[in-house]
Amino acid sequence: NKKKPTRTISQKNNRNNILNQFIEQKKRFTVKDYIHELDQAVTLRQAQRDLKNNIRLKKIGNTKGTFYIPKI
Repeated sequence: NKKKPTRTISQKNNRNNILNQFIEQKKRFTVKDYIHELDQAVTLRQAQRDLKNNIRLKKIGNTKGTFYIPKI
């Protein structure tokens, strides 16, 4: 198991590129899926912000069961 990062290592442009590819590949995913895709190079809070601020995503749910789907 890798330790949780104490700061975000991945640059914003890199995270956006990976997120856009991820949106194209997945029909639904969670914050943890996104963090895993970034190889743990982002904090939980930054991952939440990235997903919340992406205009191509719709958030479903408000708790641990929250997931994101591409907007149609």
